[in-house]
Amino acid sequence: MPSFPFVVDGVSKLAVRGYSFGAEYLNNNALNKRGDEPPKFPEMPAWGAAIIGATALFFVFFLASIQYTIGDVISTLAMIETPAAEVTFTESDEPDNTLDKEQKEHLLETSPTVTIAPIKPITSNIRGTIKHLRSQAGRTSRWRGIVPAVIYSFLVSISFNLVQAIIPGEFGLLRMPIVNSLAALPLARLHMAWTHAMISQPSNLRWYQRIQPLSSYKQLWLPTIVSHSAAIYAVYATGYFAVLISQLFLSDTMDALTEGKAVSGAAITGSILSVFAIFFFAVFAGLFIVLPAHVTLVRIEASLLPEDQDTIVPFDRSFGGKVVPKVLGGSGAVGFLDAWKTFNWEARRRLIKLYVKNAAIQMMTVFTFVHLIAFEALAIMGKDIKHYMCKMNKYQKEHSQ
Repeated sequence: MPSFPFVVDGVSKLAVRGYSFGAEYLNNNALNKRGDEPPKFPEMPAWGAAIIGATALFFVFFLASIQYTIGDVISTLAMIETPAAEVTFTESDEPDNTLDKEQKEHLLETSPTVTIAPIKPITSNIRGTIKHLRSQAGRTSRWRGIVPAVIYSFLVSISFNLVQAIIPGEFGLLRMPIVNSLAALPLARLHMAWTHAMISQPSNLRWYQRIQPLSSYKQLWLPTIVSHSAAIYAVYATGYFAVLISQLFLSDTMDALTEGKAVSGAAITGSILSVFAIFFFAVFAGLFIVLPAHVTLVRIEASLLPEDQDTIVPFDRSFGGKVVPKVLGGSGAVGFLDAWKTFNWEARRRLIKLYVKNAAIQMMTVFTFVHLIAFEALAIMGKDIKHYMCKMNKYQKEHSQ
């Protein structure tokens, strides 16, 4: 793995090249008809490029940390959490010495009032979940399972390239779902070990010690194939819908804009609505195709967690009585259909809200860092850029006549 200074140096060089390309483009674009050269765009100093490169590198790591903590760890916990209920017993507040004989006999015949109040789920709040993880597993708990996650991502990318080279293109639309599924299938047990590392209580087990026996493929092969195929089919569905909408509502508007013709307000409004329609269709495909398949896979993996390991959030291993333990002759794992059916609507809404919050946090993070980098560039090159703009304005005025 490369050292941190080496990475910063590489990012700095990349920033310098990008900045130089932009400066060269501006200079070349400003050439006038007489052929003389305009003022050259100032070059960024190496130390300035290093600062911007380090900021960009920090931004990448920070955004990846947000995605992993919320998009992987907390969302996985939300998929398996079974909110507990608080049971309270309420009895009469009147002391016995104030009751007559008949009232005392009546109290003996009646039982206390039993009240069952559901406790707020831990994963209903991002801050509350992180606080719970810290109290149970320490400060680094927000990145729990990061080692098997990195290893799985690396190996599945290699597996994907190998399978893609083998599967011919004659399969058409079935090719990519097959490639994606076959690439993930050999690593299904590693993916389950990653899930177990995220949901279980802290232990001394290494990530490779969490890998279950080969017999676990009996429960894993179907949800693995469905989950990885669903992602591709959702992309297909969104792509075809986008093409259809473009041909029906966007093609005429785009042709008119390309040819420089006037476009009516109704056409522009229709184009904007078409873009929103494509976006909402993509969200619809994610909610009703990708989400159920992924939740089913995670819940089946969670049901295969060894009985001697406890989860870090409340988790009903019986799945509402759907799972028969191994000691009673059952498989000990939840079925493919029951894994999704037992994931009630309250849990589904909680998970969707979590994804929405994650998207909002990431967009705000990107917005903040873009402005931060722009501020850094202005602080480093502000005077030079101002001097350049003054020269360019003077140059354009002299050659506009």
